[in-house]
Amino acid sequence: MKKQVPFLIKYTRFLAGFKLTPMGRVAVIGIFTSAIGGVTIEIPIYQIFCGFVCLFGIVEATGILLRPKLEVSAWLPEKVTAGESVTGYVTIKNLGWLPACDIMCALFGMPKGVKHVDADRSIRTIPSSQQATLPLTIQAEHRGDYVLPEARIHSTFPFNLMRFGKARTPEREIRVLPKFAPLEKLELPFSHKQLGGEFTLDARVGNSPEFMGNRDYIPGEPIRKLDFKAWARVGRPVVRIPG
Repeated sequence: MKKQVPFLIKYTRFLAGFKLTPMGRVAVIGIFTSAIGGVTIEIPIYQIFCGFVCLFGIVEATGILLRPKLEVSAWLPEKVTAGESVTGYVTIKNLGWLPACDIMCALFGMPKGVKHVDADRSIRTIPSSQQATLPLTIQAEHRGDYVLPEARIHSTFPFNLMRFGKARTPEREIRVLPKFAPLEKLELPFSHKQLGGEFTLDARVGNSPEFMGNRDYIPGEPIRKLDFKAWARVGRPVVRIPG
């Protein structure tokens, strides 16, 4: 049976995780700090407390009345290299009668090691029946498969204190590939080593032993030892057997 989470805890998570912007959280701290002035109206800090409360009341009423009605679609590449970033986009269309102001995109609850780089990007205004595009840049530190949370498209109008809006995109999967570096130089050291019987790999240049026959080519032997005529005859790479 799924454990029921108390309403107060759920609402607190909603406020801290989505509703309040970073500036809004600072303002809430100011409300609690100035609340000590509620003991008596003779302390001037009481007016600060009332000012903060009135400000949030105005922001909430304005945000609800002007809440944008949006239609969104998103595209994001499915793969990215560890330590690098990949950019997709979110297309936002304003379906309302009024302009949509201060539109932003945010992903809450990102997996550990994955970051939304351009979360502070915003669109100042989207006129009615018009659309605009926001970039969506993701950076991952470690390889693996990750599920990105839904992207919430919202408005922070007015005053960038609270978020308003319900538009969102579905969850998406992204695969983070390991880092790689181009191979510019490959050194293959050779030495005299016994090959089963009495034959050896000889890396010295200028040896011209007597021809004794052919045998199959062993990976790692010098290319110059290949007997191309015998290779064409038998259909597989062979080398000369030194005498």
